[in-house]
Amino acid sequence: MKRKLLCLLVMALIMGSIFMACGKTEQNADKTIGEPTDSGNGTDGSLTTGADHPETSETLTGVTDTSTETDDYVLTQDPREMTDGVLRATYLGVVGYGSVQAAQVQEEGAAVYRFQVDDTELLLSVKKTADYRIQNCLMEGFLYELTLENRVIVEAKCISKVTGSTPVLSAESSEHTIKNLIANAFAPMGTTLYVYGGGWNWQDDGFSTQVNSYGLSPVWEWFYKNNGENYVFRDKEHPEKTTYPYGGWNEYYYAGLDCSGYMTWVVYNSLASEEMTAKGLGFKSTEYAKKLAERGYGTWSHKSLGTDASGLRPGDIVSMSGHVWMCLGTCEDGSAVILHSVNSPNKYGEEAGGVSMSALSPKGDNDTSCEAYKLIVSYAEKYYPEWYEYNPVMVRSFERYTNFAKSDDAGWFRWTISESVMQDPDGYYEMSAGELLEDLFQGR
Repeated sequence: MKRKLLCLLVMALIMGSIFMACGKTEQNADKTIGEPTDSGNGTDGSLTTGADHPETSETLTGVTDTSTETDDYVLTQDPREMTDGVLRATYLGVVGYGSVQAAQVQEEGAAVYRFQVDDTELLLSVKKTADYRIQNCLMEGFLYELTLENRVIVEAKCISKVTGSTPVLSAESSEHTIKNLIANAFAPMGTTLYVYGGGWNWQDDGFSTQVNSYGLSPVWEWFYKNNGENYVFRDKEHPEKTTYPYGGWNEYYYAGLDCSGYMTWVVYNSLASEEMTAKGLGFKSTEYAKKLAERGYGTWSHKSLGTDASGLRPGDIVSMSGHVWMCLGTCEDGSAVILHSVNSPNKYGEEAGGVSMSALSPKGDNDTSCEAYKLIVSYAEKYYPEWYEYNPVMVRSFERYTNFAKSDDAGWFRWTISESVMQDPDGYYEMSAGELLEDLFQGR
């Protein structure tokens, strides 16, 4: 399969154009590099696309250079000889991504950051700070205004912008309800790919501002539109051509969402408060449900959910070893519709996926006869046809997705229904998955 050019873009704040100076400290959380993916057998997918570095002749679809709108910048000297001052250059990524070890990239003074000015490629170093504020806003293929001191980047400002489209479904109010929670969970669907470590920061010790911000990041949609059917998120034989952080650090944190990044964005956009923001909201996937309960938002249990989904309610959050997901609703046959960001097989059998609906069946993996699968297919074909053409609906065993034996931190969480936490005025707790989807998509 012919590989598409993978052009990456600027960090976005919310639903619109972005002008970003690199200086915001990320929310802290406790997480090791990436998370165990839900591939089941632990194999790596075959590469069909990757992180090629963009040529200067390429036009980035959906991205606008705003430099001509701001001033009359003119470069008056050879950038190869420039040691101090302001330089505008396109970021091309890090030398040897996928093979460079974390210590080498984060080492102060390491000239491994690739930039391009016209036809000239430069290797520059970045000033090291405790929060890696400069690294946390560098996006491949976008134009930056760099401030140099002794050929070290001490400030960086992106002078490109990108916009996103209106999602098929999202919450229509800021009320803390089960309906709005689930509606928000749909907002990134169909336009957000699974990226290992997606939503975490560069150094992978906390969440990025993208997931701790209101509204969708246009970055996720743009990344998807420039990859589509050809995206595969990792390939051990060709690590330099993927977004997967084999080197132990996370350059592509901004390009999509992993399971915990997705769940953090959903919960933040549904329940954010000053207290929640101050404490930080992001947790590792395996302990996500437990941590929410410890913060006082509901109850948590390590006990088995049984052999089918009858014990689940809409909005329940379930943490298994290495993955976290949300229950949308259950069906009469004991199957369930769930929402998550997952590296599921694409139509070619390669690891891809992203934010999507999946089915859990009490009969086991790949049970396309279950009610949840049929329900998802009917809505996917109508509302997300392009996405599901290349990312088929995944069916997994209910038992597999509720196996808590591998970790004492795994378990399931249920919201406290109260005026101060979460309400259910729409009666979603009493609805089946089919009734709930009909209500959500009514009039769309």
